[in-house]
Amino acid sequence: ILKLQFLYLIGKRGWFKRDSTMYTRAQPQRQPDYNEEARQLFRRLNLPEDGSGVVPGRYNNLDVIFQNPATGAKVYVGNQSAARDALLLKQHGISHIVNCQELNSENYHEGKPGFHYKRFPISHWRRVIPEGAPDAQKGAEAAKYFGEVFAWVDAATAAGASVLIHCLAGAHRAGTTGCAYIMHAARLPAADAIHTAKTLRPAIDPIFDFPKLLGWFELGLGMRGAAAAAPPPPPAYVGAAPPPPP
Repeated sequence: ILKLQFLYLIGKRGWFKRDSTMYTRAQPQRQPDYNEEARQLFRRLNLPEDGSGVVPGRYNNLDVIFQNPATGAKVYVGNQSAARDALLLKQHGISHIVNCQELNSENYHEGKPGFHYKRFPISHWRRVIPEGAPDAQKGAEAAKYFGEVFAWVDAATAAGASVLIHCLAGAHRAGTTGCAYIMHAARLPAADAIHTAKTLRPAIDPIFDFPKLLGWFELGLGMRGAAAAAPPPPPAYVGAAPPPPP
């Protein structure tokens, strides 16, 4: 009885048996540091710690990834410098901003006339998609998770307002959100959306477990198996003006 009680206690307290004589506490899984990943990218590009500056052909403060074919409004992926620069935002017709950073990050122009914000801390995605859930549920939860923010983006572009999706570097968190938006708007599977996004903004790089999230979103959009999605619209709709009417 005492042995069973001891085994119960070490299991309850998060201990596991490593060999016949030693027990050690299971180490918690390290959480990715997306800000540090962004700073490493800046160092590789010889940019300041805040990512300000442009490396022609390799790194811009913001890049367009989609254009609404009816209104011409655009969706951009960009960095913190773009989000902070009110003049740059106005030059690009950006009034709606999706902040993909943590909840304690700053919305630089919140409360100012002409600016509207939506927080989307994408690094928290595992809190809404249960690890042990069936695949179909994970796909449905991923579609719901992205669906709310993308409905907000779609409403803005339909009204003629351009949107910036940003994080610190515009590479990982905002980059993954941008890939998912291309999947949603252009009906592309994850691999094609990532390739398209990287073509439009080379810094985009879904890292850590973000590819898994995009995979669940692909499933939620019905792009796997026999229930494949409808063919995507012409490629010109992504990152460029739509073709003129016949």
